[in-house]
Amino acid sequence: MSSDEVIPFAGTLSFEQYRRAQLLHLKDSVTRWSVIVALGAIGVFLLAVNLASDQPSWSSAGFLVPSAALLLLRVLQERSYRRTWRSHQLARERIRGQLSDHGLAIEGEYGSARIPWDRLYRWRAADDLLLIYEGSNAMHLLPRAFFAGEEDWQAARDLIAAKLSTMETHTRWSSVKQLLLWVAIFIVLVLLYAAWAGKG
Repeated sequence: MSSDEVIPFAGTLSFEQYRRAQLLHLKDSVTRWSVIVALGAIGVFLLAVNLASDQPSWSSAGFLVPSAALLLLRVLQERSYRRTWRSHQLARERIRGQLSDHGLAIEGEYGSARIPWDRLYRWRAADDLLLIYEGSNAMHLLPRAFFAGEEDWQAARDLIAAKLSTMETHTRWSSVKQLLLWVAIFIVLVLLYAAWAGKG
């Protein structure tokens, strides 16, 4: 893009976009659910094997405890997101702004800011969401829907990638790879248990 070109954006953040941004910030969109499912599946499988044996044992149900704890933590986390969203009125206001070679310009009903690139130090992206960081927990949320079309969206990603050297992405493919990793771990644990049970 030329030095005078700007990429405009505008929109009102929805709760789902806010929620996804928080999960992306924590890099937590799929990983925790994968752990919950993996531990739960291992617990149910081992419990079924034990109950079918001549000397059933409930010890294998221990796998269900961390799974249940993680599930409870996830439920509490979701409730926390909703409480924060309801109390954060500014996050629900319509914003508009632009990206350019000079930096990020953004304004809303109660104020505006122009932030040069050297005051922004990293970004993180999903398939339809950008997080631009001013600090470790101070970030600007730019959903794909805020841009006029695919051309502006891709131009925004390219510009940010050129200006901010640290890029962390979380795509659907990375989520699939995480899930496949947990499936592989599950299979290995089952095989190890089968080998151990066979020796007994």
